[in-house]
Amino acid sequence: GEYYNTIKINKDYIQEHAFYYGSPIWENNDLSAQVTEEKKYSATSNVGLIQASDYIKSNTNVAQCGTLKLLTTNQSSCKATSWMGRDLVSKFYWSLSPFPNNSYALVVPDKSGAMGGGWAFAASGGVAPVVYLEPSVILSGLGTKEDPYTMPIKTSELKNKVGTDGLAADPNTEEDGRYVYQGANPNNWIKFNNEEWRIVSLEEDGTLKIMRASVLEKRAFDIVNHRTTGYCSKDSYLNAGCAVWAQTDNFVLATELLSGKVDTDSSLKTYLNGEYYASIKFNKDDIQEHAFYYGSTGIGNSTVPGATNLSSMVEEEKKYNANSNIGLVQPSDYIKANNNISICGTAKLQMSNRTICKENNWMNQGNFVDQHYWTLSGIAHGDVGTNVIRVHGDGYLLNEAAAFSQSIVPVVYLKSDTLLQGKGTQDSPYIILES
Repeated sequence: GEYYNTIKINKDYIQEHAFYYGSPIWENNDLSAQVTEEKKYSATSNVGLIQASDYIKSNTNVAQCGTLKLLTTNQSSCKATSWMGRDLVSKFYWSLSPFPNNSYALVVPDKSGAMGGGWAFAASGGVAPVVYLEPSVILSGLGTKEDPYTMPIKTSELKNKVGTDGLAADPNTEEDGRYVYQGANPNNWIKFNNEEWRIVSLEEDGTLKIMRASVLEKRAFDIVNHRTTGYCSKDSYLNAGCAVWAQTDNFVLATELLSGKVDTDSSLKTYLNGEYYASIKFNKDDIQEHAFYYGSTGIGNSTVPGATNLSSMVEEEKKYNANSNIGLVQPSDYIKANNNISICGTAKLQMSNRTICKENNWMNQGNFVDQHYWTLSGIAHGDVGTNVIRVHGDGYLLNEAAAFSQSIVPVVYLKSDTLLQGKGTQDSPYIILES
């Protein structure tokens, strides 16, 4: 009921199971006989309590503590050799087993290390919930307090960690149900393709957006003379490249001063979804083909609404999308990765407060320090369609001609049913499990 409903993570691994609640014989000196008595009655449920025999079996000193009678006689020494007595008992806590010859009480482990009777209707005992895990669960870890066993979680379950690990609701209230990692070093590390990657966001559809944790070799967004017709036909484009990610029938710059057909994809999109995609050797089946948004938007010195309003930036980005396996970050992804939205929550604010904004954004830390890398969007400025927005190494968004070489940080989406194991730290990153 109420407690079961509070379980948010790993709930799918709970196996509904029989819990045994028969009454043991008091001062019984035969453990097998006690278990037989307990098993006379059972009820199937998701959550229960320990049996009296579980407490006895947790003791390593079987010779002196292996039955109810021995436990009562040697309670002090038995407490020291049972993890259930040592770690859990402050007063007493309930078991499933009724106290013999008394229908109002239950057998309970108490702080002395023995087992006694607690009045079921009046005493206030501790509750140590018990569940059974299904047999297919894969555990990792050493089982120590410092490195406990951990179970896999689905990518879609990460939302239950909001408020921890640097995971927060998307600061753009128009994207309800989306969650992003923020701050200088959140616990968003994940191993993909046998490399360090980082989680950008948990999407509304349950997919996980991740980006490589280090840059690839520098490349142009769009090489010289790659596209020379329609939207990309202005003379300046022949030397500067065209700042549109993907083919589309009619691309309109956010300033509405330039429009036209884009006949083919950018050279960078072609490379990432061809040669680079072919080079991925591990976890390839976990990639979800996904929409990547590439509408033009503004940066600090632009006049379009997206420069000064995060919701407007996202709206401008989402005017155009193309499905593919590999993409890049959106400009808004970079802004949302900052945990100081009040002074870094727009492109204009980030340009003005670049030093502090850089310190609070993991996309500018670690391997990204002093790196300039491409985003998906062209800059909306006048009637110029050659410049692409990039993440600048000094901590803000700037632009560069599409034909210039900048660093590349690939982005993929992982399927919503992908299983993860780990802590998300750099030392213990999430590992993708075979489903």
